[in-house]
Amino acid sequence: MNRSAEYLYDQMIRKFEYSQILEVDHEKGPITSLEVALDFAKENSIIRLAEGVYTCEKVITKPGITIEQRDKDT
Repeated sequence: MNRSAEYLYDQMIRKFEYSQILEVDHEKGPITSLEVALDFAKENSIIRLAEGVYTCEKVITKPGITIEQRDKDT
């Protein structure tokens, strides 16, 4: 994604209100898998993943779910 597209995306995200933010960390928990996070997530939630490799067989059916890297600045 180029810088202008990234800027527009960031502006859109800031205007959108999320219902909750869930953090997944397979070493420290309490949510240790992406599948568990998807079970707990409400519509329009952010799921932030700690560093690692994640797999998931579950189909995402809830609208507005965003999955992103937890420490994207590092």
